Amino acid sequence: MIHVCERVSGRLLKIAQYQKDKGACPVIACQQIPHTFIEWASEFPVISWSNLEGLRHIMKDHVIWAHTSCDVPGWLEPMAPRVDNLDIHDLSRNHMDLYKKFHSITVPSEGYKRILNNHEKVRVVYSRLPQSMAPPKGVGTRGTVLVSAVQNTPIYRDYREANEYIPGGMDVFCANYPSDLANDLRCFQPMEYRRMLQKLTRYTTGYAGPANSQHRIDDVVTNKFWEYLAAGLDVNLGRWDPPKEMTEVLERVRSGEISVFMDEENV
Repeated sequence: MIHVCERVSGRLLKIAQYQKDKGACPVIACQQIPHTFIEWASEFPVISWSNLEGLRHIMKDHVIWAHTSCDVPGWLEPMAPRVDNLDIHDLSRNHMDLYKKFHSITVPSEGYKRILNNHEKVRVVYSRLPQSMAPPKGVGTRGTVLVSAVQNTPIYRDYREANEYIPGGMDVFCANYPSDLANDLRCFQPMEYRRMLQKLTRYTTGYAGPANSQHRIDDVVTNKFWEYLAAGLDVNLGRWDPPKEMTEVLERVRSGEISVFMDEENV
């Protein structure tokens, strides 16, 4: 089984680790090597590719999962007939026709499934951690933490307004190298994924709400939401319009209806 991507994401790692725990042998085929997150994939075989011919060679005779976000890569469309499953991290409404070309799609929320017309080929796989990636529980004392890429544009990455209303501000575990907001937020350098999960246990609360008063999170359940819960943190969903689906899922987690960890996912 090969996971094809441009960049390694936390969601990809969680799915690959769950598949490994179930007896599969996942391999990550990444286009951008080296890059910020490649150390995240250190526990899996990693191969690189740079063009479509190389990608076709890698994909030959293997089960293929392709991973994409809102920036849909140019290689995705010509590879669609060869992909067994498209995993969408951040859905783009500008690529709805492209999504139709895949015969199996996984998404991280019911909201994304609705946007894709609740088609039978679309399955919801929450971005939960497999139990094997659970960090050891700690006694958090450090206040609020945010796990995110941060920049002053686009608007959903500008967390300065959210930071202002958190008492004492937030520590930010950057998913990108400190950016133009590094002087406005307490940014930490990107770190290996499991190390980041362990460090989360030092905090009491994780911020998963909107970045600012102009930002809305209407139809997704984010990676960070599940990472906070797995680390035993309270989840702050913000002071503005609360993200509807995350609010509902959080209530279901607290009631025991939904597990914090991956549980019989069809992946």
